[in-house]
Amino acid sequence: MMSQAGGKNQKKTPKKALPAESAAGLNLKSRGHHHGDLKQALVRVAVDYLKEGTANDLSLRELARRAGVSQAAPYRHFTDKDQLLAAIAADGYGKLGDFMSEALAQTSENIEEQFHRSALSYLRMATDYPEHFKLMSGSAIPQESFFLYPQLYLAAQRAFFGLVRMILNCQKAGLIGAGCPVRRAFHCWCTVHGFAALYSLGRIAWLGVDASHYQAALRGLTSDLLRALQPSDQDLSVPFSPILTPMPRSVMEEVGLTREDFLPKDIVIFDDREPWPDLSAFFPSADPV
Repeated sequence: MMSQAGGKNQKKTPKKALPAESAAGLNLKSRGHHHGDLKQALVRVAVDYLKEGTANDLSLRELARRAGVSQAAPYRHFTDKDQLLAAIAADGYGKLGDFMSEALAQTSENIEEQFHRSALSYLRMATDYPEHFKLMSGSAIPQESFFLYPQLYLAAQRAFFGLVRMILNCQKAGLIGAGCPVRRAFHCWCTVHGFAALYSLGRIAWLGVDASHYQAALRGLTSDLLRALQPSDQDLSVPFSPILTPMPRSVMEEVGLTREDFLPKDIVIFDDREPWPDLSAFFPSADPV
């Protein structure tokens, strides 16, 4: 073939293959991952990393390499690794909140079944999204993160107060005794979380709780728990101040709660909170947004 420039035959120089990370970067761009959703794309890449690595080993530099973006790109969305891990955990709590909402909606006519399905929703989240669950349950995220990053705080609160909504439904139906619904929800959360953690890690297979029997085992556990929480002539309640739970109106309305659902001494509810509450007395190192 004659070139127009020199009129002589010239061989085409083959293009060099792109490194894997560069190809991945082009792939992200080709899928339309612009500024708005690059953050979520980075979260997904980080979750994929956690399938084979640990949160301690993950770095923003490694995240950029795997995502095929510049070293500076992750820092446009995350100031450091703690904020990235908080975003993954917030995504996990969001999924848990969605599962809880689904369980409440599907069992509105059968409150006892709602109690059991809520527990199954928690286990479903743990088994369907193990990387999220391990991060939510482990020590990689410091407690201060819940107050440093509002997204994480609100997602966790939405999930927990979906459980509170279920407890209130059970109390109104006479299945659970009177008392602080937050305290009752706290007991249920701890119990079901223990089962979910043990099952998802395969630590109770030797007891016969495997893929064929886990639902029956969980239902037996929640049946025992429901009996323990049934109304009693003896008031077994003890003073209990729940974990600091300021609840913004938007979250309260989403899960269908009102002020009248709680006793003022049992829970503190903020109707509107601008700016973010000053939590320095509880977490001196925190710098609330």
